[in-house]
Amino acid sequence: MTMRRSTLHRHRAGLLFLALVLPGAPAFAQDDGRPPEGTDSAQSAEAAAQAADAAAMGAVEIMDAALNDRDPAKIKPVFTTLDEQWANLSPKTIKRVNKSISGMFAKLKPRESRDIDTLGEDAKNGRFDPEEGSRRLATDTQKQDVLDCYHSAIGLLYDKPDGPAVLLPVLKLQHVKVWPDVQVLVLEGLGYRGEGALEKEFEGYLRHENPAVASAAASAMGHLQDQPMDVRRRAVTALVDAFSAAQKASDKEASKVGEDDERPARRYYSSVMLAFREALTSLTRQSFDKPPEWREWLDAHGKDASW
Repeated sequence: MTMRRSTLHRHRAGLLFLALVLPGAPAFAQDDGRPPEGTDSAQSAEAAAQAADAAAMGAVEIMDAALNDRDPAKIKPVFTTLDEQWANLSPKTIKRVNKSISGMFAKLKPRESRDIDTLGEDAKNGRFDPEEGSRRLATDTQKQDVLDCYHSAIGLLYDKPDGPAVLLPVLKLQHVKVWPDVQVLVLEGLGYRGEGALEKEFEGYLRHENPAVASAAASAMGHLQDQPMDVRRRAVTALVDAFSAAQKASDKEASKVGEDDERPARRYYSSVMLAFREALTSLTRQSFDKPPEWREWLDAHGKDASW
């Protein structure tokens, strides 16, 4: 390796010497890899950056106008443009794009959600004219179109540096709190980052009342398998606690209801079981079936220096 590096340095020094002494010799990249100012490459890169910023700002204008018109169909194509231009965008333009996307999440809602927002307390509590409710339900709610826009935005941002800063607040929006599909998309997207700093955020959803959301949070925790032991240990403890709580609720329900009764706790436990087991296996390199087995292993090995 030393010989190769020395040879490369001598070769580069020779080329630089030739560039200085020979008329018309080509310019070489600066030490930071960027083309020297004034070269065709530098001018091309600057032109590409300007074109990318212009395209992105045009996309933002389309998005903002479509938001005012409550028209999700016009917004979705915007994300294709942003994805194609992202690598060349300036920090200032990225900041503006992120602001617009945050506004989209906050303002763009299915029609049924906007109706509830404007009908007052009676509507929010389910006390509104049945005929009025039927008329509203009969119309297109745009729910799938809105979800498609959300999906595209999450797909664009989940792996970007500012992804968590833009996407985590989405989970706190009132219309998203009652929309599990969106919560699942956000948790899944951020989970792929595998960042220890997000562990506490995922942990807060492990006991969510919707099993799909809880499962997404568990899967997100499973992506922390390459984090330091303290992060993994905390994640495993939280997973075992939530998994055990789900089983306990199912067992308690079974002792109180008859064979023909509805068993939501059992359905919930069955729904989250696979995601929790897979996440625990990813984090510990162990394989167990039920929560008591995981609890026993954690009690015995939870403080080990490594797994």
